[in-house]
Amino acid sequence: MPLGTKGTFFQLTGKSVYDPAKFYTSGTDSKGHYERTRLRLTPSMQAMIEGFVAQIPEYATAEDFLRDAALHRVMWFQNNGIPTDEQALSRELHENELGAMRATMQAQDNYVTSCVTTVDMAVEVGNWGMLAEIITEMENQRDTGGYPDTIRQRLSSAIEDAWASMSSEISSRQKRRKLLDTELGS
Repeated sequence: MPLGTKGTFFQLTGKSVYDPAKFYTSGTDSKGHYERTRLRLTPSMQAMIEGFVAQIPEYATAEDFLRDAALHRVMWFQNNGIPTDEQALSRELHENELGAMRATMQAQDNYVTSCVTTVDMAVEVGNWGMLAEIITEMENQRDTGGYPDTIRQRLSSAIEDAWASMSSEISSRQKRRKLLDTELGS
């Protein structure tokens, strides 16, 4: 079996067989992940690439051409005995996936923390309209946001705490008002 029909090629494309005549232009892996990169080209190289894009229907953008060229060069290196470290590539891909998961989880956690802070501020100043809005938003996010169970549970707890805080603050204000009314009435 020639090099490149398993291993690196599969990790890069999710496909099992490499075809040098095929155009490989996908901007994401099989799970929809991608990394952004910036590339400087000479004006003549850029013009040449734009010419290929204009002539070849498989290339919708210059980025399609560059992804295709990069994949074919990686496969050429591997098929011509230039070592590629498949374990390092596999580790890097795994670390990238874990990093993306951690970033998503952190963003979700930050969202819940932000909601709790907003609830606390709204209760403190008695802004019941803002509190109702944030509770509604948290309920919508909990029910339709696609969050994992742990985040949905935190949102549910935050919603319950928001209602309890609001009830407690309203009750406390009503008691203070009655006390004030009693003192003023005597």
